[in-house]
Amino acid sequence: MPVRAFASAANVAQHEATHKFGWAETDIAPPSPGRGIIGRSANVDVTKSQNPIQRWHWLWKMLGFLNEDDRLFRHSTAVFQSCMNYTARPEYYRALGLPRSFRAQQALLMTHVWLVHRRLALEGDQGKIMQELMFDRLWEETVVRIRYQDISELTVNKHLAQVQQVCFNACIAYDQGLKNGPNALQTAVAQHLLENETPEGLRIASIMAEYMKRELKNLEKIDAKYIMEGTIPWSPLPETHVKSIPEDDNDDVVLIGQRFGNWRSALDNRGKLYYWNMTTRYSVWDRPTGDKLHEGEEPK
Repeated sequence: MPVRAFASAANVAQHEATHKFGWAETDIAPPSPGRGIIGRSANVDVTKSQNPIQRWHWLWKMLGFLNEDDRLFRHSTAVFQSCMNYTARPEYYRALGLPRSFRAQQALLMTHVWLVHRRLALEGDQGKIMQELMFDRLWEETVVRIRYQDISELTVNKHLAQVQQVCFNACIAYDQGLKNGPNALQTAVAQHLLENETPEGLRIASIMAEYMKRELKNLEKIDAKYIMEGTIPWSPLPETHVKSIPEDDNDDVVLIGQRFGNWRSALDNRGKLYYWNMTTRYSVWDRPTGDKLHEGEEPK
């Protein structure tokens, strides 16, 4: 009996370790509604039919689709997606006094990509590889978000270059902010994230700068295997008690990666908005409403 009890306890401990950050695991968005590989529909309810990727697993593996490059692509996508999903919360924009604009979304997303970038820098060559791949995913997503703004396709690359420069400037400012005294990061946040250097902006920037420092310390404590797979246990953004909400704050604006009930928003390669169910992984063009919002959720 004691042996069985010991074995049972060991199994429980192993299960708990495996699912330690289960709540922080990141699912990659499925394709938008439409036609998939070999002309077949890629839109399936995984709870009702066998996933075609699983069904043809042996074929994909033989053709080289499930090799190390594929693993790195999936993991880097999950790492980036974790940053995007976490920052796609309207309440965070209100707390920071930010409108839900393209610039603000990119700036808040970039802040969290920078946090992960700093954490990955501690992991040697493997960390460097994941850093590069995470930024690849960021720029790919930035392209489709630019297209979502109805920008002429001829100017997409020009706009991407401009956004990249802004993002690189922010990263450099945050790096220097960690080195150059207690107020340097606060100033960098006020300039590059908030674009607000008023007394109120600096007050919020100070709160955000402390949050960023805490997150860096928290992420350092997380085993690299979780970070590398996109399982990132983010801490809640702190209360800022913001005194004013931007006049152009609009609840109709959809943040990319935003959650609506049991659904999330996403963009396809054309920059077209769609929604996907977090349980069934079924995707639709129209935003779910009413009872459909909670489709696939387990009864409470």
